[in-house]
Formats: sequence, C-alpha cells, structure tokens
Amino acid sequence: MKTSKAFGDAIIASSLIITLIIVTLVLFWPGLSGPFLLDDRHNISPLEFKTLDVESLLNVAASNTSGILGRPISALSLALTQHFSGPSAYAFKYTNLMIHCVIGLLLFWLTLRVLQEIKPRLTEHQSWIIAGIIALLWLIHPLNVSTVMYAVQRMAQLAILFSAAAVLSYVIGRQALATDNIKVFWLGVLGLSVFIPLALFSKENGVLIPLYVIALELFIFSRKSLSSKAFKHLAAFQSLWIIIPISLGALYFITHHEQLLVSYQVRDFDLSERLLTQTHVVLFYIQLILLPSLSQMSLFHDSFPVTRSLDLSTLLSILAIVTILAAAYALRKKHPILAFGIYWFFLSHLLESTIFPLEMVFEHRNYLAMYGLLLPLGYYTAKMIPHTSVRKAFAFTSLLIIIIIILGSQTFSRATVWSSTESLRIVTQMDRPNSVRANSALANLLLQRGDVENAFKFLGAAENIAPHEPGVPLHKILAYCYTDEIPKQQIEAAQQKLSNEKFTPYALSGIDILIQRKFTNGCPPLNAVDLIKLTESALISTKRNSNQTDTTYLLMMNARTHLLNDNVETALNSYDLAFEIDNTLVQALYEKTDFLISLNRLVEAKATLSFIRSTKQGQLITERSKINQLQDLIDEASTAQQAVE
Repeated sequence: MKTSKAFGDAIIASSLIITLIIVTLVLFWPGLSGPFLLDDRHNISPLEFKTLDVESLLNVAASNTSGILGRPISALSLALTQHFSGPSAYAFKYTNLMIHCVIGLLLFWLTLRVLQEIKPRLTEHQSWIIAGIIALLWLIHPLNVSTVMYAVQRMAQLAILFSAAAVLSYVIGRQALATDNIKVFWLGVLGLSVFIPLALFSKENGVLIPLYVIALELFIFSRKSLSSKAFKHLAAFQSLWIIIPISLGALYFITHHEQLLVSYQVRDFDLSERLLTQTHVVLFYIQLILLPSLSQMSLFHDSFPVTRSLDLSTLLSILAIVTILAAAYALRKKHPILAFGIYWFFLSHLLESTIFPLEMVFEHRNYLAMYGLLLPLGYYTAKMIPHTSVRKAFAFTSLLIIIIIILGSQTFSRATVWSSTESLRIVTQMDRPNSVRANSALANLLLQRGDVENAFKFLGAAENIAPHEPGVPLHKILAYCYTDEIPKQQIEAAQQKLSNEKFTPYALSGIDILIQRKFTNGCPPLNAVDLIKLTESALISTKRNSNQTDTTYLLMMNARTHLLNDNVETALNSYDLAFEIDNTLVQALYEKTDFLISLNRLVEAKATLSFIRSTKQGQLITERSKINQLQDLIDEASTAQQAVE
C-alpha cells in the first residue's frame, strides 16, 4: 500500500514539474529569436578564448570588470555559451530560459520546505499544489521577460540561482536541526557556504543571502522546539556565517564608501534624490508585480521622474512602505507567510534600491524579489479553496485560473514583442514616448533602414525631453553620417553641450561610436579635427566635475582622434596621462604599445611593454594573454626589421 502511494505521489510530482516547465517554455519561446540588447555585445564580445584549457578559462573568468568582484562566474558562463554556440543571441537567450526554469524549480522546492513549518500543517498534496501555483506564478510572470530575454542579465540570473540554492540548503539543514540531526544541519551550512561565493562571483546581490536567512529565522522557524545541543550549534552558525559576514560587509562599506558612491559624478541625481525617488520606485515595482500592465513594463524606464524634494507624495510613499513593514511584522505570528514574503521583497531591494548610484529603475531587480509577493498571494488564494463552501471554492479556483491565464497571455505577448528589434523598439517608444532612450533607439532603427528624416524627428523628441543631455547632439552628428555633410552649427552645438553640461554615459558612448565610425570610414562627412574638438570639449566637463573615470576614457579617445590627424606625440602623451590618472588602466598602455609597433618604434614599444609587466595590474594572470600577444607583435616586427637591414 505504501509503495503504491509513493508511486502515485511520484507521478503527481513529476507531472506537476513537467507541466510547469512546458508552460514556461511555450510562453517564453517566441522571445528566443530576439536580438542582443544595449550592453550585451559590449559585455559578451571580449569573452572569447581559442582553446578550452584551464589558463584560458581563468583568463576569461577574470576579464570582466563589472561590479566590485568582477563577476567571474557570470563571465565564464557567457564565454562558454559563446564558445560552444557562437555569437548568436538565440543561444544566450535559450540558456537564460533554461536557467529560469531551474530557478523556478528551486523556488518550488523552497516553498515546499517553508510550508512544512507553517501551523496548522498542510497535507502533502495541499503543499504540492500551493508550491506549484506559486512557482508557476513566478515562472510565467511577464515582468521576467526583460530578465530572461536580455542576454547579459545572465549575471542576475546566476546570482539568484545560487542564492535560491543557498537558502534552500540552509532550510534543509535547519529543519534537520529540529530533530537533533546535527550532521545534516552542518551539511546544509556547507551547501550555504558553497553557494554564497558562487552567487557573489555571479553578481553582488549574493551578499543578501545572510539577510534571507535572518528573515527565515525571524518569521518561519521556531527556536522553542530546539534542544540545548541544537541551539548551541545554531548559535555557532549565526555567529560565524551571519553576524561576522554582515559586520565585515558594514566595515567594508564604511572604509570604501567614497569608491562605492563615486558614480554619482555621472548621474543627474544625488544620494538624497535617489533615496527619495526609490520610495516611489519600490511601490511601482509592487504595482508591476501584483497588477501587471504591459504598457507599464519596458526595457527603458529613464522617463521615471526623479524626486528632488520631500513633497507630499513622497511622504505618503514613505508612510506606505513603513506601514507595510510594520503591519507585516505585527502579523508575523498569525500570518508568518505574509510577513516573510513582504520582508523577502524589501530585503531583495536593499542593494539596488537604496544608496548605491545605480540607474533608478530596472525590471530585473524584481527577479527574486517578486517571489516574496507571489508567495503569500498564491498561498492564501490556494488555501481558501478547500476551506470554503463549494460556491466560494469555485469562485477562488476560477479567480486563480483567470490570474494564471492573464499572466500567461501577457508573457506570451511580451515575448513576441521581444522577438525582433523592430517590434521591440517601436512598441517601447509607443509605451515610453517621454523616454530619451526609447526615442534614440528607434532613431537608430530608422537610420539602419535609411530613413534619416524620421530618425531626426525622434532625436528631436529626445532633445526636447532632455535639453541638457550632451549625448543627443552627438547622436545627431552620427545621423548626419548618413548624409553628405555635417552642418558646422551641429558640431558647435555638440561642443557647447559637452563643455557646459554634465558628461553622461550617453555622451561617452556617442564619442566612442563616432571614433569607431571614423576609423572604419563609416562617417565620410566627419573630419578628425572636429572629433578632436568634441573630445576636448568633453574633457572640459569631466575635469571640472572631477570625474576621473570618464576623464581617463576620454583621454584614450582623444589619443585615438589625434592618431587620425597624425598628431603622434600628442596621442602618446594622452595615453600616458590616462594611465597617470588611473594606474589600473593598462588598456591605455596596451594601445600605446600597439601604436608604437605600427610606427616601427620598437625600442619604445619594448620599454612600454616592460613597464606594463612591472605594474601590479600587469602581473595579474588576466593580463598575460594580452602581454604575450603584444610581445609576439614586437618579435615579428623586429624580425622583419632585421631582414630589411
């Protein structure tokens, strides 16, 4: 009889899991044919290696410069996808979708485990159904399209994959501790210890894992049933794995806060304005999760208004957030799932929606956070079904089915929009007419089609939205590359904006693209002298605002523009000055060495390469491949020179 029941349970479980996966794949599948987006190519293209050996893998894993820790796990994952599948966007999105399904299964398993701690205990079948509903709501939520179908968000996905695995490992171990199974508890802690660094080296969000553990202890687990022996082991764990890491993290922030907050130099808001705005942003996220609307979802949210002062609406937003948190805490004993879910959501936003100088709004920040809101929604809706009259049970079941159908249809519709560059950019601009990025992205699409006239129309709209943005006049110059002549007044307008306004990432990208176009003869009307004027105008702004990061990059760009104009010594001096400002920027010296080789000034090239080797940065294993490559070029040039002599 027991064997028959176990077999039946296994069939039900397998059927439920297979259904979850199939439904998810069907809904997301149209988006797999979509393009690379935004910074995808910038992050993925450099991640390549010729031979699959340990040294190559270490080099590529350490080559990424994103975040504090470099995100080597994510870099390696993206590099392996590129190595085995080529530079196709499809392969990256397909892998992201598979990871999405695995995360959904981990959240399903985590929910099953958490439900075991809730009193009164649910039956096994009830737990499976509720966990399945919650996992399905998360898997098919339309907000997740912008994470799964955005190749480089693999970084966020992997961090969340390992975070979910870490929390699940802890829950399994913690439940074993209640029965005095100390060995399994420490095995769970071992799993936690393995997954935390994997999460951290995927993306910095892994630092939140100890806070999820605290939330579990505060709202889900009870210490009353623990023996004194078990309690001692729990206390030891909390001291070593929770209190000490959080203390070290706080100490790191205190000692490195200037470095961590330096990017405010390139933002059009300060710390106080970001904190005020995030009160509105977090409530906007809650709306997107609980009342999803496709017109409110977008790849671009740069039109979200920045709050400059503590006005009435901001006070009400703060009051709403405080009330939600206070009510959840007050109800923690009667409604632990509700309290746990709400705190999970807010803890998930503690890194990206608080003090750090990130962009205001990005949908992928809700990828794990939404589990916190969907958990109580699915739990209480599903739990009501068997505890009411037949009529009410039918109503709740119908409501649940309607919610799932709406979410599924929205996800399929959004994935279809994301299936091509044209549909994505057109729909995004329609939904976000006040977004500079949406208008400029559509302008790029029109330029590629040869529709210069309408491209200027949308660039004009972008300029009206952000009259102080120096990136727009540069973009207009790029548009003139598709014509026979760039008006002198357009160059002058760009110079004025660059020198007088705050330098932005949009402007940096604009100058970089114009230089690339000039090197590849992709902009015949643009001359090198005008490019020099543009870079030097930008340098006026970055130096005035003490923006060292962009100053160094602009000096490298300035060197390239002088190379175009045959100003050799000025170019070499710009490379040296860039490295002088930032002695970790060996890329400036690499370019200088490469240029010296092309001039056949091999003595200077050897001296520069020797200097690179002597620097701290040059001694890293990640730089070995580039150094060896330059050495080979010097050796080849030397051999050729000797043959001529």
